[in-house]
Amino acid sequence: MHFFIYSSTLLNKLYFLNEINKKKLYSKNIYFILEINKKKLIITSFSNTVDYSIHVYTDIYIYVKENTREKVIIDSKLFTEILSTFTKEIISIKKDNDTLNISSLQGSFKIPILRKKLNIIRGNLFCNNNTIFIFSNLLLKILEKIIFSIGNIKFKTILNGVYFQFSPYESYFISTNNLVLVKYTVKYIKSSKNIKFIVPRNSIHILHKILKYEKNSNNNNNVYIKYNSKENYVIFLSKNYIFSSKILNIDNKKNKKQPNYNSIIPKKKFDVLLIINRVLFLNTIKRLLILSKLFENKKIEKFIYLQIINNEFSIFNRKNFSLKIKCKSIYNSLQKIKMGFNCKFLIEILSHLDNDFIYFELYNSNKIGVLKTNFYKNKKEMEFISILIMSIIV
Repeated sequence: MHFFIYSSTLLNKLYFLNEINKKKLYSKNIYFILEINKKKLIITSFSNTVDYSIHVYTDIYIYVKENTREKVIIDSKLFTEILSTFTKEIISIKKDNDTLNISSLQGSFKIPILRKKLNIIRGNLFCNNNTIFIFSNLLLKILEKIIFSIGNIKFKTILNGVYFQFSPYESYFISTNNLVLVKYTVKYIKSSKNIKFIVPRNSIHILHKILKYEKNSNNNNNVYIKYNSKENYVIFLSKNYIFSSKILNIDNKKNKKQPNYNSIIPKKKFDVLLIINRVLFLNTIKRLLILSKLFENKKIEKFIYLQIINNEFSIFNRKNFSLKIKCKSIYNSLQKIKMGFNCKFLIEILSHLDNDFIYFELYNSNKIGVLKTNFYKNKKEMEFISILIMSIIV
């Protein structure tokens, strides 16, 4: 292996790979794998303690002096720090026995090559079976709408990641932290087969960062999702990146007790449907918390209560400090409705939505509320979100 490349070009790629692992550092042992494919350098960021790998194809062709099929494994931190000491210049990188030699006008430096066996998931990138494509900006928007409910790493949830389901009719993306469940439905993304799998939480954060980087680069290209049920992995192919991750296969025999996430949100009729201005609802909750703390000289309460009598909608706390809000109400039940919800969850949900008006369905007997929004250009390009939030026992 021997090639020439601009130091700044290579360093930018390495910086991005390090950025992915910086805040979500699931392992201290991060490695770079270098290999040459024709006139391109392939860089893979890999951790030996987590089930994912990232393949980054450089956009700029390199000058290859000696092409071999071998892979070189090096310490990511050491390699990045050495390259950061170079100015914008052409450098020579050559494998020599157990070292990688970096040469420039400033001299020659040696980096040790690591002898490790790494099990990298690459899969068949050219297989069209179980392949779905989606625009990168749309997938980014979906993740940003649902990622807040994935939950904390230390907090065990029934769904430790994001549930993907593709069908001939529509597609679903679902996440939950046990108390809030978010379901994003896209009517116009379809597949010829029924495909469903769970992408782990760690992998979702990495995929999110890759999509954000592509958006900042003004790219809105197709992301191809290739699913392999036999070997339990999924591959996301964008313009510049290939990201592969092990998944939790819903149809795996070991996971027979996995719930049907798609049917958790009730299909029966609600007791009351409220059509509310989202910003007004959000600000009213915040205002109630501020005022109750001010007048009662106590800490902000964790819960608030909603009471609907006829067309009157009140929000209050345990001390009955209340504010009223205008909305449109549709009833399927004549009973008096009084339900309590976690303030933090409601504020978080309303802050992640961007519609002017939302639908808030209340199921008093089930002790749940479902917030819904629709956003679409026409019936063929329809998308909507349903967010289930558990009510407390009043």
